[in-house]
Amino acid sequence: MAGYGTGRARLLRDYGMEEAQERRRYSSEVGMAGRARSIEQERKSLWGLLGMAAGAVIAPWAIPVGLAAGKAVGGTMTIDGKDAEDYFVSEDVGRFNRSEEYERQDVNRMLRKEDKADLWRDVGDVGKAAMLAFTLGGGSMKDPSNVSLTHYGGKKAAAAGEYGAGLFGRGAPPASTKQGIPLEGKSYWEHLFSNPPKLS
Repeated sequence: MAGYGTGRARLLRDYGMEEAQERRRYSSEVGMAGRARSIEQERKSLWGLLGMAAGAVIAPWAIPVGLAAGKAVGGTMTIDGKDAEDYFVSEDVGRFNRSEEYERQDVNRMLRKEDKADLWRDVGDVGKAAMLAFTLGGGSMKDPSNVSLTHYGGKKAAAAGEYGAGLFGRGAPPASTKQGIPLEGKSYWEHLFSNPPKLS
């Protein structure tokens, strides 16, 4: 009977030690999976913003391209040598508590589902940037043919010499001279800040 008691005590000790160890590992893996994905989101947001800003300088068409490129750069960076999408919780639960395996599988399924949702959010962000480029390029539902991929303000504004190509390009108004010297129009950047809104 003494041996039985000793064996039972050893089993309970092993069970307690394994459970504590598995719980610590599980908590660490869940925290790391969430942290890795948060870091990736921050990187993609920052690089996407930088890419969109750089694209805006070039032309309306470059706004969504810059955003997509920036997000791609942010998404390819690793966290401690691994892609964010490679962080999951281990489904090996040891000798005891086999029922926890299903819980961990559910956690991994949710992580994969969130990764897919994140991809579609990126696609949506690029779509919104494309709509912004369409609007800044002079496009509208009333006159979509006015949109210009290279000139802010649209084709009509470009033809009138109001703005040049890109954010800082100046237009050249037709037949607009002063004592034989051609006059330049404003760049779209100058237009944005030449008449700041008045605060009441």
